[in-house]
Amino acid sequence: MQTHPLTGAIQTVDFYEVNMNEEIETAVPLEFTGESPVVKEGAGVFIKAMDEIEVEALPGDIPSKISVDISRLTNVGDSIYVKDLPLTSKFKFTVDPETVVASIAELAEEEVVEAEVTPDQVVVETEEKKAEREAAKSSAGENEVKA
Repeated sequence: MQTHPLTGAIQTVDFYEVNMNEEIETAVPLEFTGESPVVKEGAGVFIKAMDEIEVEALPGDIPSKISVDISRLTNVGDSIYVKDLPLTSKFKFTVDPETVVASIAELAEEEVVEAEVTPDQVVVETEEKKAEREAAKSSAGENEVKA
């Protein structure tokens, strides 16, 4: 599409015809279905490594989405690989079959640190200490100027 540089009006549009007999590569979204028992129990967390996957197919055979059932992930550390995805003779994956699509990871334990401070441990700087500190700074500054 070409537009006029000042007005933005459309000047020309080029249309391309798709060759229905030639395979193309495109990304297809992954749809995760089901529920993992490990996640349901709260013992693990579901991690998606991919949201879409590259496939090669004829334009008429490209699926709109690929469903991935995660209910078979029953243990922490289980993974679904590209080789485990449903495949038909109409398309093929262009990604390495050993690539992880999704997995279950162990929940990280939250560390609770309790810091108890007693009133005796709180140090408050008094005006006298502050004045002494300021005097020490100014005398150190004067010594540098004289040197």
